[in-house]
Amino acid sequence: MTVQDPDIFIFNDTEYQTSGIGEQMEIELNMFGLKPVGTCTACWCGYQAVYALSGSQLILDSLDVELYADKDINRPQVGPVVKGVSPSGPNDDEDDWFNNHYKGLNHHLNYTGSMLLTEGLIDGLCAITEFNPPWKFKHAIELVFVDGILQEVIDRSQEMAEDREKEIMAFASKGFPESVSQETKDLVKRLFASLQ
Repeated sequence: MTVQDPDIFIFNDTEYQTSGIGEQMEIELNMFGLKPVGTCTACWCGYQAVYALSGSQLILDSLDVELYADKDINRPQVGPVVKGVSPSGPNDDEDDWFNNHYKGLNHHLNYTGSMLLTEGLIDGLCAITEFNPPWKFKHAIELVFVDGILQEVIDRSQEMAEDREKEIMAFASKGFPESVSQETKDLVKRLFASLQ
């Protein structure tokens, strides 16, 4: 499976990836009348959410969705108005695989739980399948919410650095299989050396 594009969280003017959510929080797309279709291997769910804060209130700020009539990819569909927002069409960007972009939704979410946000994927540690684990990022913060209101911000960067060191040490201690190229061996050794 291709690396999946995570949802985004804009926090303190910085774009973070959502790398973990304590309690399962799924956007109720059906309540918006949306039935996304995944047509790109980097986004099988068919949508990408952008979260933010309005004061201390957690909001769904924007939503990019892939919609098709009767889930037929030969019949792109313009989505309905959601929360007073009409969708814009696809961008000219070749990396834009969504055909409906809802910006400025300001939809309040009553989520209770934690969200782990990460930023600064470390060169050489990018996964090629599924999602990158949080220890592969330079910065990690945890946001704690009660009924959608931000209660606490915890810097988890040091913990992720410690996890990163453990992961790389565990990998390095196993030795390298014969199939691993010298280039990869050298890369892992350089990464390990940079952690000390």
